[in-house]
Amino acid sequence: MYGIDLIWSPSREFSRISRAPNWFPYLIILAVGYWVLAHWMDPFMKRAAELQLAEFLEPDEIAASTTTSTPWRIIGLVATPSILLIKASFYSGIAVSLLALWGRTLDFRKGIAVILTSSSVFLLEGVVTAVILSLRGLENIYGPGDLSPPLGLDLLFSSSSAFLSSILGNLNLFEAWYYLLLAAGLSTVGAHRLREGAAVAGVVWWIGVVAEARLQSFLDTVTQAFN
Repeated sequence: MYGIDLIWSPSREFSRISRAPNWFPYLIILAVGYWVLAHWMDPFMKRAAELQLAEFLEPDEIAASTTTSTPWRIIGLVATPSILLIKASFYSGIAVSLLALWGRTLDFRKGIAVILTSSSVFLLEGVVTAVILSLRGLENIYGPGDLSPPLGLDLLFSSSSAFLSSILGNLNLFEAWYYLLLAAGLSTVGAHRLREGAAVAGVVWWIGVVAEARLQSFLDTVTQAFN
């Protein structure tokens, strides 16, 4: 079954991809998983938004702003797989280009399937985050920063920089698991040598970490501008 072997036997999962590069089932599994996770996280995100908007909006305006209507839920359901596919295509293109430097050929579709499959560990990270927030309770949510409990090096080190905080937060066990799966997958379907797959996976992983940190830094700047 798609995705099940990823836990017990990653090599079998990636061998399946190597034989038949069908990335669509992995995309659907991830999209549905994120959609369910978003429903779980909705009360916490709504509370964080309400507390932040309370500084410059009236209560009735806050209620209108934080109400998630059915059309928006449908848009989210449609947009999620599109965003996942765009990201996977981007990183697959990078992997194809880098492996070409070693004279290796990676099928673009296989690259997408490997990246989507490896990314499933982030669903587990999301579940862990949701469980932690549920245990803490809504009363312990004081702002957007509380929606991301520390799971990585941010447990040991803190920084006032949103960029550096994101980097530290992404140095965690789930990111390490993602990197190992990505290295194994690229080695199986394209590189044929572990060191080549590991090197390309490292570049793809680091680009993703820095891109997310840049996004967090930008969002932090925008938030401060409104406060």
